[in-house]
Amino acid sequence: MNTVDEVFEVDVIETEEEQPKVKGKWKQGLLPLHLLFLFCALLFIFLGSFLQRLNFNMGILATEFGMLVVPAIIYMKARKLDIKTQFKLKIPRISDFLKVAIAGVFLVPFVGLVNSLINLWLVYGLHIQAPTIPTETGLFGPFISLAIVAMTPGFCEEFFFRGLLLTEYEKKMSLFQSALLSALLFGMFHYNVMNFFGPVVLGLVFAWTMQVTGSILLAMFGHFINNAFAVVMLYLTVDINQDQSFKAIEALGNAWPIMVVFILFFIIIIAVPCFYVTMLLLKSIRKHYLKVGDELKVNLTDYRVVHIEAQTVHLEEIGEYLFDSEENQSTMTLDYKTLYKNNRVILKNKHWGSFKSTYKIRISEWWPIVICAIMYIGINILSVMIMIQEAPF
Repeated sequence: MNTVDEVFEVDVIETEEEQPKVKGKWKQGLLPLHLLFLFCALLFIFLGSFLQRLNFNMGILATEFGMLVVPAIIYMKARKLDIKTQFKLKIPRISDFLKVAIAGVFLVPFVGLVNSLINLWLVYGLHIQAPTIPTETGLFGPFISLAIVAMTPGFCEEFFFRGLLLTEYEKKMSLFQSALLSALLFGMFHYNVMNFFGPVVLGLVFAWTMQVTGSILLAMFGHFINNAFAVVMLYLTVDINQDQSFKAIEALGNAWPIMVVFILFFIIIIAVPCFYVTMLLLKSIRKHYLKVGDELKVNLTDYRVVHIEAQTVHLEEIGEYLFDSEENQSTMTLDYKTLYKNNRVILKNKHWGSFKSTYKIRISEWWPIVICAIMYIGINILSVMIMIQEAPF
């Protein structure tokens, strides 16, 4: 038995969280959660949008806190959910905040790319003007916009979609299925066809970050950084004349598909390398947060994490043995520097290693989401028709 006893400084991520059991089949299912989502969606559509038209900043605050955070807290209290367990309030490393900040900025071109797949057709083909976010003027204007448009959604939306929805889904289904469904609902909740695919991508990244690190704080921070970068770019381009832009589009005539292809090609050149950098940064974060079952290649030998105790991780060699397999398998421990800095230590398996789940989606639990999807389609069709009529040419 080959054993190397060294300290391995790594955070432990539990695969399952103990939650208080609620009696009753109806209360144990996802229907109450989805009824909450439908209620919040109706509030956002009929009240939130009205308040934002009256006063954009106050409307955003009312929407984010009053229609996401407060209902989530009431739901948790009613179901007696532990806040610390539910929202994973673990404090990450400072270096992880830095990596997530860089990743949040580098995600912007890729988010723009996935959004542009439909936006370019709407803008150039149907001559629709994309809605813009109102900007605050004056010395403190940019800081007010950062607080309202970047910080508030970063906290409130992660509180609801990752803290509540994602964690509740993880009790029923696989990590990937939970992340995907919560990301789709996150994209749909924006109720804007021109900003659907981008939030879905961001929702997947934020879900992955929270699941890997066991902390919602990094997801909130990454969300804030991504929004903040968009706000900064908005201020830098605020003086661009929209009328001149539409005159340029009008001059293209039937040649607009060529312009769309050219712009997509330009975005891809920037977006793909940036997305690759993002993936490298997130992958480096994952090395800090091992869980039982993760597979490592150490000095060309494959090992599996079999036990984590305090600051020590026990690895067991992966192999096939004809005789006395358990006795012949070697075990070892690694220190943090060996894992993180040594290129000969490779984390083999992916966080979303399996996309399968035993959970079966039932209409009896998901009909509120179906209603939300129908409303989403109807609202966007109506919005596009209105924007076509209001187009300058």
